[in-house]
Amino acid sequence: MSRCEAVGSIGVTEFLTKERVRLYSWALVIAILVAFLATVTRSQGSSAPFGRLGGDLPAFYSAGTIASRGDWGLLYDWSTQQEAQRGLFGETQDAFLPFAYPPFVAAAYAPLAALPYRLAASVHFMIMLAALALALAMMRGLLAVVEEYPTAVFAGSLAFLPMTMSIGNGQNTAFILLLLVAIWRSLASEQEVRAGVFAALLLFKPQVAVPVLGLLLVRHWRAALGAVPTAGALYLAGLPLLGAGWPVVWFQQAIRFGFADQATNGVASIDFFGFALAVFGQGAGPWILSGLAVAALAGYSARKWAAPDVPLGLLMGLMAICVALIPPHTQWYVAGVLVLPLAVMLDRALSRGAAPGRTLFAIGGVLVWSLLAGPFSSRIGFSIMFPAVVLVGLWLVSIIGRDAGRETAGSGR
Repeated sequence: MSRCEAVGSIGVTEFLTKERVRLYSWALVIAILVAFLATVTRSQGSSAPFGRLGGDLPAFYSAGTIASRGDWGLLYDWSTQQEAQRGLFGETQDAFLPFAYPPFVAAAYAPLAALPYRLAASVHFMIMLAALALALAMMRGLLAVVEEYPTAVFAGSLAFLPMTMSIGNGQNTAFILLLLVAIWRSLASEQEVRAGVFAALLLFKPQVAVPVLGLLLVRHWRAALGAVPTAGALYLAGLPLLGAGWPVVWFQQAIRFGFADQATNGVASIDFFGFALAVFGQGAGPWILSGLAVAALAGYSARKWAAPDVPLGLLMGLMAICVALIPPHTQWYVAGVLVLPLAVMLDRALSRGAAPGRTLFAIGGVLVWSLLAGPFSSRIGFSIMFPAVVLVGLWLVSIIGRDAGRETAGSGR
């Protein structure tokens, strides 16, 4: 037995007993909740002790404000958005975050915008925290590790900085994860139409929905029966707001925002194109390199989704990797979806009866690496979460390769 395996075996069987794992996990969860509560209670309006409260929430809050006023024709007008965001950036007066989501998302945020900003930030935090908890609860029955160590998996997910920052900074990675797990659970119970409904709900962020729907249709064409009417309903929801051509209006805004944000925030991009642009700058190179990378990942993923012998859990992990790397303008906090493939791979290691030391150390390395994303990315000019996502993807690919043609217990339901 190698030293790594011995340390892992001792850690699991002797030191990290179930009782200690549960105790330490609850301590971590409570510490994170107390930290957020302290931040909220010590904040004044949008000013928090360590910067501004809510992170990216002003973009959604202001969109909800515009929606509640019925000013739909001005929803994507940046001057109107900036005016609606006045006072939401702490002591910074000239900050501005454009809203670039479909109009029905703005409508969904209208009730939140009716609340005082500090209360709205607290409610949004609790909603996304509940989305993460529900996603993990839905994994029970799919993954034995979640069934046996639910609090530990929850605490580990919160310790993963992209997920923590997404929840605390007003973003929606936890909701994306919830929909991915809902798709997984639906497919596992042979409810393909229901899986299509959940996949179409990802159209709240259309660039994320595209690779998910594409992979589903490779093998589960019945998912279209749920996806098409759901997508149609979302289109109809935007019809009275911005008219029949609202997807074109939204797309123009999304393109405008994407290029503007890449210029100022490209260092946070983890998608193939954003990373290539951050490293190589403007020109044909980033388009060619990222196009080849997208084609390679999409082609490999589609081939594996079409294969009959790859366990569903590994396929869903591969789908999460695609969500992080393929859509344009994917920011580093979307790497929070790695919670899904990491849980699958940990479950696989445990279910096979092997010493899980190497897997635990690898996952711990990903968690620690994520803590360096903020301090180091801005210094080197690109997001260091990008190589982390790629490495997790390669790790997953190696497992799929080794498991080809073999039945996998625990992570294949």
